[in-house]
Amino acid sequence: MTGKQLLLDAIKGKETPRPAWVPFVGCHGGSLMGKTATEYLQSAELMVEGLKKAKSLYKPDGLPILFDLQVEAEILGCELHWADEVPPAVTSHPLATGKTIADLPELDETKGRFPVVCAYPHSLTTDRRV
Repeated sequence: MTGKQLLLDAIKGKETPRPAWVPFVGCHGGSLMGKTATEYLQSAELMVEGLKKAKSLYKPDGLPILFDLQVEAEILGCELHWADEVPPAVTSHPLATGKTIADLPELDETKGRFPVVCAYPHSLTTDRRV
């Protein structure tokens, strides 16, 4: 049984010979290549390379494309503090400045780092099954 089939069976609630393993790589993918979290989480190409490296080293059943909970917050107007060792941290909230929910921008894949995330599948060359 392939890792993909194991994962699909697990998602469908079928009995599997073992639990599916789908580790979050996050900024760890950058450290596998000697890159900072700041560099890694802002580059589709680096994320692809980091995930390929993680796949090669760890042989997981699947890998989430991105583990960065601040992508949406950034688009909605939160300020981020970037550090080289960890993912960015949210340091402000637009509602704390007197804005209302109606004032918040719409979630838009052209803003913030969404273009980087959306570019990810297009950054793969021959193997679309990272």
